Amino acid sequence: MTDNQSQMNAPDLNPDLKLKHTIHICPDYTDGIGTEGQPYGYPRVDHILQHIPDETVVRFKPGVYPVNSIRLPNRSALICTDGKAIIRQIPNYRTSGNWPHVRTIRDSNWCHLFYAYGLIVDGNYPQFDFGTVAGNSKVSPLVVKTVVGKVENCEVLNFGANGAGYGNQGLECFPLAMETISNGPPRHYEHRYLSLMSERTSFLEITDCKVHSPHFSNGGYCTGIFVKTNQPASGDRQEFGIRDTWSARIHNNEVEVPGGIAYGVAWAEKVVFERNRAVRSKCAFNLDTGKARHLIIRDNQFIEINQGVNVSVPCHGMMVRDNVFEMTEPFFNRVTNKTEDFYAVRHIPEDSSEISGNLIVADWLPSLIIDTKGKFLSETGNRVHRPMRSELSDSTALTDCQVELDKVRRQLLEAETSEKELKGEVIAQRVKITSLKNQEVKLKAAIQNASEALGEVLPD
Repeated sequence: MTDNQSQMNAPDLNPDLKLKHTIHICPDYTDGIGTEGQPYGYPRVDHILQHIPDETVVRFKPGVYPVNSIRLPNRSALICTDGKAIIRQIPNYRTSGNWPHVRTIRDSNWCHLFYAYGLIVDGNYPQFDFGTVAGNSKVSPLVVKTVVGKVENCEVLNFGANGAGYGNQGLECFPLAMETISNGPPRHYEHRYLSLMSERTSFLEITDCKVHSPHFSNGGYCTGIFVKTNQPASGDRQEFGIRDTWSARIHNNEVEVPGGIAYGVAWAEKVVFERNRAVRSKCAFNLDTGKARHLIIRDNQFIEINQGVNVSVPCHGMMVRDNVFEMTEPFFNRVTNKTEDFYAVRHIPEDSSEISGNLIVADWLPSLIIDTKGKFLSETGNRVHRPMRSELSDSTALTDCQVELDKVRRQLLEAETSEKELKGEVIAQRVKITSLKNQEVKLKAAIQNASEALGEVLPD
């Protein structure tokens, strides 16, 4: 892909767009009327956030706001803060209408325009006690389908997933997720909202946001920041290959999700990820659903990760360039009891793809660029630094180190298996003790009955 192709103009979003209404909200118990001097307060706040009028700017005063959810109108809403405002999910299992998949800020089946600035969205996952729920359950704090949308300077935390209902095979939550259409508005869309942009088309932007503090159990995981632009779900969607401007730009964000995926897309066309950070996460970037065209991942920093960029579906015009990959070690999946593939980039090779200018810091494998079948590909055009290998005097020492690593992993697996067996024995002994106690109670009752029949009272 040429530089000209990678520098298509992105539509400019204007956060000062004027809408018809502005309402002010404070965290106090007050009978305000929604003005800046007399803001709405509790107990009206939750009702107001469930029924936001169209063309409304919602401004939060600093404070903590326990809410069931914020339900966006079908047309437009801008949500911002006048300070540090924390939107905290109330642990209500039926909040989102899709029990038990809870969403704190959500659309009402597509929004025409959505803009959020300065919010701290707390999914409050630990308070749900999902660990005791037999089925699958997850909390995704900000999930919005919108034609035009921007999330800026926001923080999303305390989300999670419990995959017990999936047989521990994985249940994915999406802490900060946005979806748009491919090229232009859907039917019945009012074009005057497109005055927000220099290009009269759909567009998403996520910038200067932080996503952290996940909670996973029974195979649950997440994709921290996720966008979708082209899923052919209805007649409103356009085919791939029509669009000539970006559909989404994700930049200057930071995601930390140990055991999860930092960034991802599905059904995506002309999406750019640039100048982001993924820290202490299992996988930096993932695309494994649908198809994609012109996906650009550049100038990012992926620090202390187990896996880098995974693109396991065909993607015409993919660019992975000028990124820093600081790899840790292969990821051992405790659910499947398997060590997963270790790579900086894994993809389906195409002539239109470019993987160049990346700095990869890692050991363990002969090559850190592979195809989806695990075949090693050329690292030409990238800088690869293997610190452990540079410190070892010869290849024999490296082999010994790798053998020792495999030995430690086997011992770890044996110890975990032994722990499970011991837990099983403890449970069996507890069942036996309970049974014996029940027998004891029955025998005492029989002795008591017998003694009463004999006219004697025996001691306990």
